[in-house]
Formats: sequence, structure tokens, C-alpha cells
Amino acid sequence: MGYRFGEAIKKIRKEKHLSQESLAKMSGVKRSTIDSYELNTRMPSAANIGKIAHALDVSVQRLYDLAYQWGGCTPLDGIDTYWGVPEREFHKEE
Repeated sequence: MGYRFGEAIKKIRKEKHLSQESLAKMSGVKRSTIDSYELNTRMPSAANIGKIAHALDVSVQRLYDLAYQWGGCTPLDGIDTYWGVPEREFHKEE
């Protein structure tokens, strides 16, 4: 089983009534890239997970928890990093 971040992104995006295009503009991640994540044909980078989480106003932990709920990730209690990058680094202005 692979990671299910795409399903987590799609679920939260739809809960917030956002289109892929809106999320792309808010996050700075291309719409086609978001589409490939949501279809689970591509794994998001740590940087893009952070950008998308920030745009959706959720923590990386929340995305990780949803991905785990669908059986795609190993559970981590109190995750403060994703692939070795502290969550606070995801929210830095570029």
C-alpha cells in the first residue's frame, strides 16, 4: 500500500469547497500537480505537503493522520517533522 496523501488533500479541499485551481493559486503548487497527488499517481514532496497544508489551513499532522486512516502510512505520535523537515519550515515565506 502506498501513501494516501492525495486522498487526504482531496477530502480537506472538498470540505473547504475549494477547486483544484483555487488550491493551486493559494499554495503555489501547479493544478496539474495537485491533480496527480489526488489521483495518487505522484507522491508530494515534503515542501509541497507543507505548502498545501498551509493553504488548507491544516497541519501536516492532520494530512498524515488522514493518510494513515486509509492505511497508507505508519502512525507517528506527535509528529513534528515530515521526511526530516520540521513543520515550522513548511510555513516559511519564500
